[in-house]
Amino acid sequence: MQILSVALKNFKCHDDRYFEFQPGFNAISGENGAGKSSILEAIAWVLFDHTDYTKDELIRRGAKTAQVAVQFISRADGRTYRVERSTNTGYRIIDPQINKTLEVTRVNEEVIPWLKEHLGVSAGADLTRLFADMIGIPQGTFTADFLKRPKD
Repeated sequence: MQILSVALKNFKCHDDRYFEFQPGFNAISGENGAGKSSILEAIAWVLFDHTDYTKDELIRRGAKTAQVAVQFISRADGRTYRVERSTNTGYRIIDPQINKTLEVTRVNEEVIPWLKEHLGVSAGADLTRLFADMIGIPQGTFTADFLKRPKD
């Protein structure tokens, strides 16, 4: 699975932002509090149903709803899909190649199995745990080991 883009609307500190990614590694840099971690948190919320925040904490101050859209290339069929999630209306999965919204709306019965298939993980995998344990590194912990003494 390759993430092509992320669009944020009123998500955490972002008002209306669009990020496009290139194949391979991408670096996101900026000052503290600029919203770098929020980009990864948005991907986690949409593709892995993972968040450490309440619904209200995801919505930017002064807004009524937050929306995130992630466009990616499926590991199941190599096609591009757009998965949108809103704090008010839930999920919407779009196949841009045929310009059609898929009839996949019930989170546990349809959306999560669809995501597992297209992310290329087993049907028995727990997406939230997968993200928390393998992909999402809590802020500040990545560099913590570099600060230890050699014997530790």
